[in-house]
Amino acid sequence: MHIFYDFAINNDNVIIDFKCISNNLEKNLFNLPHSYGSANNLFNDIVVLNSNVIIHYNYLIHTTKKNITVQYTFRNINIFQQHHAFSNKNFIVFNSLNGLILPKYNTNKKFNITFSTNKIIFISGVGKINKNHTMLCSCDKLYNLMFVYSTKWVDVSNTVVCYDPNGYLFIEPNYMIRKINKFIKLCNKLFGKDATFLISYTDQKVSTNGISTFGSGHYMGVNFSVMSNKKSNLLNSEIFIYLCHELFHFYNVKKSSVNQKWLTEGFTEFFCRFFSLNTDDFENEITKLSNNYYNNKYKNVKNSYITENKYWNNHELRQLCYTKGFTYALYLYKTQKDTFIKNFIKMCKYYKKSNNELDNKIIKKFFNDPNFENYIIDGKTIVS
Repeated sequence: MHIFYDFAINNDNVIIDFKCISNNLEKNLFNLPHSYGSANNLFNDIVVLNSNVIIHYNYLIHTTKKNITVQYTFRNINIFQQHHAFSNKNFIVFNSLNGLILPKYNTNKKFNITFSTNKIIFISGVGKINKNHTMLCSCDKLYNLMFVYSTKWVDVSNTVVCYDPNGYLFIEPNYMIRKINKFIKLCNKLFGKDATFLISYTDQKVSTNGISTFGSGHYMGVNFSVMSNKKSNLLNSEIFIYLCHELFHFYNVKKSSVNQKWLTEGFTEFFCRFFSLNTDDFENEITKLSNNYYNNKYKNVKNSYITENKYWNNHELRQLCYTKGFTYALYLYKTQKDTFIKNFIKMCKYYKKSNNELDNKIIKKFFNDPNFENYIIDGKTIVS
């Protein structure tokens, strides 16, 4: 199977020509961009979505058993929404799930994919593309790519920041990239990686405060939007930690159930701060996150109490996984010092090689902590 995506970018919109060639195309079902349903009818019908959605499929050009071609267009969407694409003058960002027709997910199968473009674009984990790029790809990688077109960007060795040229810019891209790149270089050295990350940044000057993202550091691409009414050092600090958290997911173990969120999210909270902040700032973060843990009414629930439904529908329970994992990592560092860091890196490399989902029994062996059952499994209060 060979898939082609041809991007025709014009100011604030992009027309995407999709083409797939395969000897057994009828067996390869495709998915529409995120939340728009299945594309099983793609071979028979013209797919037209209502005017409120981002993607509009104009027409079905051609289909046979070996060839399908579809053309569709991004509308001009200049209000950032989590998990949605963003389009503004000379700035467009989307990821695969909300912008591309995708083959049905298959974890093992690899295929050729070609990206073509009339203007320079950046693709996470791939790099800068100014004409075309062909590569061998898997669904796992294709499903998690992020795409950015911008007339404004800065790059320093392991980091590229693309930003909205029309934006207010609560944090200057050059300042951001210097701090982030220092963090990435340290993580690359410790974990034996050579990762380069793509960061996309836009903002809205509004009365409410917040940071929204789509994309994931798991796959070397993060898009984020800041909503605030003024610049401040506190906002700069929040953005920096937020980005370090998302980027550190690339180094941490990725596959887990909800019962290991204390590690995938909580240890990410710890290490993104430990590897990036000075001593005083780190101590301040310890105070804040530890207090949140000790004041959480769910801190003594057993690990088995946390289910997918409870995790995603109970904000305080979900926050417990972040603060409990942070507090447990702090406890391990205080009791084991550098041995804890070395064992954590060994564990990450083990899971990277095995590609298995996290298992609490294996985690316990790596950390060799006599209080693991009490603190993690049974929910006893962590004394750090």
